[in-house]
Amino acid sequence: MPPAATPSPLAALEPRRHWWCLLLMAALAFMVGLDFLAVSLALPLLALDLGVGLTLACKVTVVYLLVGACLFPVGRGLARRMGPKRLLLWGAGLFWVASLLCGLSPGMGELLAARAAQGLGAALMGAAGSALLGRQERGPGLVALAAALGAMAGALLGALAAQHLGWRPVFWLNLPLGAAVVLAGLKLLPATPPADRGSGLDLVGALLLMGGLYFVISALDLGQAQGPADTRPWLSLVLGAGCLTTFVPWERRAPAPVILLPELRERGLAWGLAALLGGAALAGGSLFLLPFYLLDLLGLSLLRAGLLLVPAPAAALFLGRALAAFGPAWNSRNLGLALGLGALAGVVGVERIFSLSLPASLARGGVHFTQAGLPQEVLATAFGHAFLLIPALALAAVACARLSRRARGRAAY
Repeated sequence: MPPAATPSPLAALEPRRHWWCLLLMAALAFMVGLDFLAVSLALPLLALDLGVGLTLACKVTVVYLLVGACLFPVGRGLARRMGPKRLLLWGAGLFWVASLLCGLSPGMGELLAARAAQGLGAALMGAAGSALLGRQERGPGLVALAAALGAMAGALLGALAAQHLGWRPVFWLNLPLGAAVVLAGLKLLPATPPADRGSGLDLVGALLLMGGLYFVISALDLGQAQGPADTRPWLSLVLGAGCLTTFVPWERRAPAPVILLPELRERGLAWGLAALLGGAALAGGSLFLLPFYLLDLLGLSLLRAGLLLVPAPAAALFLGRALAAFGPAWNSRNLGLALGLGALAGVVGVERIFSLSLPASLARGGVHFTQAGLPQEVLATAFGHAFLLIPALALAAVACARLSRRARGRAAY
């Protein structure tokens, strides 16, 4: 049975102010979409400038997605405690400051820390925005469209900024819009008192999930770089498995769990979430790999690569809407987590397959492959292997969507 509709705090506003608030929420989504694809396009240049390999460059995206996805459910509880307006402004402010720090980072360590803060800001904005929009008919669709348009703009503006100014200003593209949104939000958004100051926050569950995934990903990286004889990959794998093993029983007892386990027992909803997870993995993996493919294998300029990537977010939006039509996953509390973890899985998956197809010296991540003087045949093979994951993810997403529709049809009788 679907949950009761949640009234939107924006619904009681006069029509003109209501639409201005919706446009403000759309501007936030536009800003996040702009940042994601612009940064993805700048990753090859960033890796070349900092002298790192694909594995370390991948962490710029992985850290952002990992923190954002795992802390999004915690943001829901914070929205009830603090009020959506206050949390949204805090999240937008954090995202703005972190974007500034990303461009000022002197090295990879500082950059990854700033990206983690940026992911937290995006999670807080997403949770607060969801609470403000409630279950409006127009709101979620407008926000999704704005995010796609932002990503399309990010492909073009990111290419122009990276080509003429370098990778650092790419992180600053959203600063003017972010400042305007925060200032407008102070006046436009309705005062939203806390709904429940004692609402539960499953911070332990979020940290267990985030730690488990981080240690597992790190184990793969260390194992590739150091070899199976080194003990550090195995220790990292044990820590990751321990966190994930502890996570499931913890979620069963948590008053406000990160993952609502009873939902996963509903076959139609579970398959719908799996379809959206596969779609997010398809979008995240392809958008991560394509800039490297266009720039390093095909030798295109940043501007031409950006122009070729402009239609990609529109295709991702269409895919998401098409998959959602097969299942009721859009009404799930686990939706944001499924989309974030799906994109994370896609990025890690294509990077792992790509790295395994390259020489060991490059796979260690000490140097970007444009500096390694690799033959075109080697790069073509590596990209070919990585791109094999893309149709596999597409088939998996479609299969899960069909299973979701079949399960809902059986439940109707």
